[in-house]
Amino acid sequence: MRTVLTSCPFCGCGCGLYVHARDGIPSGVAASQHHPVSQGRLCARGWSAHAAAAWGPRLTRPMLRRDGELRGADWGEALDTAARGLARLRSSGRSIGVIASPRLTNEESYLAVRLARGALGTPHIDAPLRAEFALALAGIGEVSGVASSRGTLQDVEASDAILLVEGDLAASHPRAASAITRAVAAGAKLVCCGPAATQMSRLATLSFTWRPGAETDSLAPLIAGALAAGAGEPGAGQLAAGLDALRASLAAIAVGDQARAAARWLVEAARPSVVVAPFPAAPAAVRRVTVAVANLAALCGGLGRPGSALLVLPTRSNAQGSLDMGVTPEALPGGRPLDDGGLRDRLAAAWGTAVTADRGVDAADMVGQTSGLVIVGDALAGGVPPVGPAGEALSGSELVVVLDAFASPALDAADVVLPVAAAIESSGTVTGADGWLRRVRPGGDPPGEARGAWWVLAELGRRLGLGGGPDSPDQVLEEIANVVPGYRGVDRGALDTGWGVLLPAPPVDRAALQPLPAPASPSDDRIVMLDGVYDWGSDPLVDHAPILCRDERSRRKLFPRGQVAMAPGDAEALGVRQGWLVKLVSNHGEAVLPVVLRRELAPGRLSVPFAFRYMLADVLAGMPSASVRVERV
Repeated sequence: MRTVLTSCPFCGCGCGLYVHARDGIPSGVAASQHHPVSQGRLCARGWSAHAAAAWGPRLTRPMLRRDGELRGADWGEALDTAARGLARLRSSGRSIGVIASPRLTNEESYLAVRLARGALGTPHIDAPLRAEFALALAGIGEVSGVASSRGTLQDVEASDAILLVEGDLAASHPRAASAITRAVAAGAKLVCCGPAATQMSRLATLSFTWRPGAETDSLAPLIAGALAAGAGEPGAGQLAAGLDALRASLAAIAVGDQARAAARWLVEAARPSVVVAPFPAAPAAVRRVTVAVANLAALCGGLGRPGSALLVLPTRSNAQGSLDMGVTPEALPGGRPLDDGGLRDRLAAAWGTAVTADRGVDAADMVGQTSGLVIVGDALAGGVPPVGPAGEALSGSELVVVLDAFASPALDAADVVLPVAAAIESSGTVTGADGWLRRVRPGGDPPGEARGAWWVLAELGRRLGLGGGPDSPDQVLEEIANVVPGYRGVDRGALDTGWGVLLPAPPVDRAALQPLPAPASPSDDRIVMLDGVYDWGSDPLVDHAPILCRDERSRRKLFPRGQVAMAPGDAEALGVRQGWLVKLVSNHGEAVLPVVLRRELAPGRLSVPFAFRYMLADVLAGMPSASVRVERV
């Protein structure tokens, strides 16, 4: 039996685990007792990190579409066909997009950017859920000057006051929820803010629920309360620019007793921390929320203070590394602006070709709207981008090249299929939300003729004219360490012998406080919102894991027509019972769904699981919430 230490491929917490393999096939996992993040514990997903690779419908050989059907081919023929098709589109000036999974290693993500902005000359490269995560970090950057998280989960666990902004942390990031739970058990005060009651809000010392579309209205009283408690005065917190403008924006905010108490806990804490987990909201609202929490962290002195954390947790395991490597249509590697001539020159020297520095389109706009599309990894899993059935959505592209470990709906539209290693079989590095660069080691061998995604991307680059391609993931990491800001000079020895390397982060000496928007107008409208931001049930690492898939498959069988949850009082007023049908009517469209009663929902709030988002598509029109009229059917 072979046993290797690697990083969990699910959420962005960065847990370490050991993978056991028999005859090259992953057969089980064990928690790393001394890993600083997992500390001998794993969530249910982590304990099944090996299962999909062992039991899922694996792709084992390259395939080409011939006479309308995918048929086996050898690697040379498949790579040549993909490269010729992409070169033809490139030379004719037609658009090509690259969508890369945020589960890829840093090395694979970097090579995907190299392929897009170098070999293909296209700015259209993106990752699912990238925009929301990047906007959240940008909100932090508006205040701190650095668009990145600060601190670790160990800091959170040692905090004496914690502000948690969440959709449902216990579901999205169980290990982070455990860290907060242990902090509360040790006496920490927990303040929760979010769109609905959750497991963590029930644990909280105080919790505040916001109305979708008015997210910062629940945070404004906390900031006003912090100012009233002395935050921002000389000698309190981090002296900051913009204090007068912030005070002015809060002049009309009423601070209740609960908000005053919560603010006082955060201001008086020796180690205050803020954790932001994914929550359903419009992109602009995500940024407004993180601006607000960064304001509060700065006022409480928690920006960069040793022992304090300001963590923005991404949904997928290497979303931070993906963004750092440049998997975004809006920036170069390292988060540098597109007009950074010095970085473009370094990249051009490393790649042997000019670097496209135009601004591209995001993943949702690429699907079905570009002439060519390269999909790397499980990029269309989880319903992001919200394309509906992948085969239909991709049918508008002339050429679709898929690099994946598993058979997926994207194969219905694929012209070239290139089988790659699963996440648990990959080699390279990932970057956690806490800024730690960690090793990913192969816990098994790819089946059949499947190869590492880094190799496939490098071979495509060679065939498209890039010279001097890498021969190993370590060579890619060496190039990253030479050219990518924030990763330059990475200590490979420490990376290989320890738990990882903490990437350098610029200090925050003086924050720039930002005014908050005016409070939203009161409304009695009923609001329907999506519950969650990601469909774990359709994630291949969940759907193909025999234990993990049971819950979601059971729910889909139990509710084949979807469901909408409402408070019992609302159902009684409407004259409906559980299981009865109601019609939701918005300004955009309507949908009919059966009712499920949930006591924790506030009156006037309705909730639909993210897994059933397609059934609500006409009502939401691409947004996570909408005002609706509810009618009994």
